[in-house]
Amino acid sequence: MRSKEFKYPRYFKDSILNTNEKFDYGPFTKLEEMILVQNITVEVFSYIFKDVGIYVFENAASGTVTIIGVVAESSSCPNMINGIGVAMKTKESLAEIGIKSYDKQIKPNWWFIVLSFILLNGFVYITIYCFLHGYDLGTSQGGLLNREKGESNTLYYDTLRERDEEEE
Repeated sequence: MRSKEFKYPRYFKDSILNTNEKFDYGPFTKLEEMILVQNITVEVFSYIFKDVGIYVFENAASGTVTIIGVVAESSSCPNMINGIGVAMKTKESLAEIGIKSYDKQIKPNWWFIVLSFILLNGFVYITIYCFLHGYDLGTSQGGLLNREKGESNTLYYDTLRERDEEEE
């Protein structure tokens, strides 16, 4: 533990590996307060776990995770020396303290993916078609109205009409 470098244990309360929901992690928040708020240099910190369970901690500076498994007095860990067992975080060592991993393979729901793709594309194409059809309908109706009034919306016919009016 190096409090000057902000390397101290922080209880990772939201970890799904924690098994003791009633764990009082107050001493760890007090340690963090002493280091951050009160600016006290802490060289040594110890805690005795009284309840059986799995507890997850993270290093405040690096975020590395430490998993502590507390077993009943009647149980023992295979790598135990003087009542303390330490092991690297492997599938086997985690299984020894009751954490098991399952190979979960999620298969994609291809029907949902394909139908969603078709429906979204259909919606986009229908929207574009309606917009273009409405635009064409508006311009064609505008042309009909102008023709009924005897007007044309082309530059060529406007120029011809102006010459005819000048000649008269």
